[in-house]
Amino acid sequence: MSIQFDIGKEIPLTEGGEGIIYEYKEKIIKVYKPGIDKNKKQRKIQLLMKKALPKEVVCPLELVVDKKGEFIGYSMDKVEGEEIRKLANKKFTTVNNITTKDIIQILVKVQTILEQLHKDQIYIGDLNDRNILFDKDNNIYWIDCDSWSIETENCQMAMVLFCDPRLQSNNFNQETDIYAFYILAWKLLTRMHPFGGTMVPDMNIVERMKKGISVIGHTGIIIPKVVKSWKIFSPNYVERSKRIFELGERKFGRELEEMAENLKYCKKDKEYYYGNYTSCPLCNQYAQIQKKPIIKEESNGLYCMPLFQKENIKVMVNEFSYLDKEGYIIDIRNKKKVKYQYGIKYYFTEKGYQIEEKKGNIIIYSNRIYQVEKKYKSDIIVEENHIYYISRQHTFMDITVLESGNSIKPVCKCSNRAYFKVESGQYCIVNICHGRLVFHRNGRNTELEYQDRIQNCGIHYDNLTRKWLIILENERGSFLTCILGENGIEYQDNQISYSCNLEHICISASILYIPLEGKIRGYSYQKSTYKDFICEIIVESSKLMKQKNKFLVINEENVYQVGK
Repeated sequence: MSIQFDIGKEIPLTEGGEGIIYEYKEKIIKVYKPGIDKNKKQRKIQLLMKKALPKEVVCPLELVVDKKGEFIGYSMDKVEGEEIRKLANKKFTTVNNITTKDIIQILVKVQTILEQLHKDQIYIGDLNDRNILFDKDNNIYWIDCDSWSIETENCQMAMVLFCDPRLQSNNFNQETDIYAFYILAWKLLTRMHPFGGTMVPDMNIVERMKKGISVIGHTGIIIPKVVKSWKIFSPNYVERSKRIFELGERKFGRELEEMAENLKYCKKDKEYYYGNYTSCPLCNQYAQIQKKPIIKEESNGLYCMPLFQKENIKVMVNEFSYLDKEGYIIDIRNKKKVKYQYGIKYYFTEKGYQIEEKKGNIIIYSNRIYQVEKKYKSDIIVEENHIYYISRQHTFMDITVLESGNSIKPVCKCSNRAYFKVESGQYCIVNICHGRLVFHRNGRNTELEYQDRIQNCGIHYDNLTRKWLIILENERGSFLTCILGENGIEYQDNQISYSCNLEHICISASILYIPLEGKIRGYSYQKSTYKDFICEIIVESSKLMKQKNKFLVINEENVYQVGK
């Protein structure tokens, strides 16, 4: 599919280094100038058109040909926005009420898209402050993607002030993009190139980039007054930038993301600053970080980020609620609170309805109070707006909590002794009866002979493979590990040992993740291999939950996001 375009009949909208831009039927057309290798450009554009690029990328839509049918350019969507370099202009940001918080949030979006492209082996190469746009709602748009490096088609040049001094030829890659990104971030946040200012004796920026002489920590460099002090930023972000500019590190961190979630506003200076300082560092030169740096980088690249201010947390109940130091159970999602009473377990639905488990009963507080009997000493699971439990008649039940009333339905019969789990709307029940186990998953039974007495059970769902992990511990402290697929048991092993709570393990993409002291162990049951991920906040009592490429770690004192 191509568009035939007559250059002679159209008026250019603007002109860039390689091409002339036209407006055409609510689209934009880029026509390459003479001297540009159009065959190379066509190959790259066709490669880009085959990729599932992020929606923020203004990508090629159709090839554009002239009256002879020869390739001359491509079409793309029309977007409105300012070049991201405007964020380093004090007057522009002041007039448009753009804050440091806004800039950090925009940079987080830029980093996120960059990491997505890298996973697809696409590299920007010429990453600079002119080829990303932003709009009044802080949306971002990546332009000039026809210059990127993709497969065998490399980026041919880069803006010198963003170019990694370690670049060889035009071999742009993930590391050169990371270097350029940190240059961009520092420039937008401080209004100054990290190798700017004036040295005595003077040295040009490019030479300083080669020698790693940045403005961070070098007191002999004269800094312009318009520059925003980096005292207001996270020490981890400043340190990361220093390692990249001066020590040759080329690795993304989560410091910007963490800063975006931990900002405070100083009314006196009318400026945002990193929220873990005891006070505004601009007002108080003795301001200190209140606790250890939030981001902890280990040798394997794991970081951890606490999700909640822990000052008032006495103990985390689960990922959605905690007991505060005043004795209230706090629902994080809906800001509900209830005074804790001994002997009662508290839950909240996604919409904020309060659920209590008390003396063998379930009490539901919606438009009125409902009470439902359950099997003695059996668990309940509250997921979204559903309550799952086993009735006294040994039936697995599902209650949907509604404002107008509750919908209660039986799901299936259970044995006298049964364990169950519900995740992502899927359920699995382990029935124990007469020397055998009956695994029941969504209407299908699988039986397994088992003579031991069960002391503990862990059941976990793998969202990616749609299989269940079932771990049983007998009275001798030995374990049976099973993988239950749609057609029955696919894996069975009695040699794996666990020292943690079996409910605190998780599974994703056929990898078991087990909390150990100071690390997460990833175990591939298919390959019988494991890999340890060092992380200081992990203890054996940590509960792991997998979320895409990150973990949610629930400890007593806080909930952490852990990942690479």
